[in-house]
Amino acid sequence: MKAKEILFRGKVINTKEWIYGYYSSFIPPASGKIVHYISDYGYRTVEVFPETVCQFIWLIDKTGRKIFEGDVLKGHEGSIYRVWREKGGFSISDIELNDPFPSYPLCDKQIASYVEAGCEVIGNIYDNPELIK
Repeated sequence: MKAKEILFRGKVINTKEWIYGYYSSFIPPASGKIVHYISDYGYRTVEVFPETVCQFIWLIDKTGRKIFEGDVLKGHEGSIYRVWREKGGFSISDIELNDPFPSYPLCDKQIASYVEAGCEVIGNIYDNPELIK
């Protein structure tokens, strides 16, 4: 059995660019507040905005792009979906319904297959908030 890749992304505080890698957080004694970091496989570790930390959901879209929580997908029939974390895993929900329910759990193999074969990442909720309004 192949191990799943554990990968996160977040926006760097200084540059606002995305960084991909391992996620960690800690509380420095001097400040007493949580600091969030992503390390790109040991080459550099940078502080990121905590609200932008997203996990790779172990699926790729129809173009071969990795899908992360917070991504916005377009289905082959034109529907727009938001990827989000819910208790126990990841789900997609139809943005046009303007409600996180009904949500479609990605642990369902039929839904996961549909996402990989019929959906494409068209943006994310941080860089493209207009896609979810």
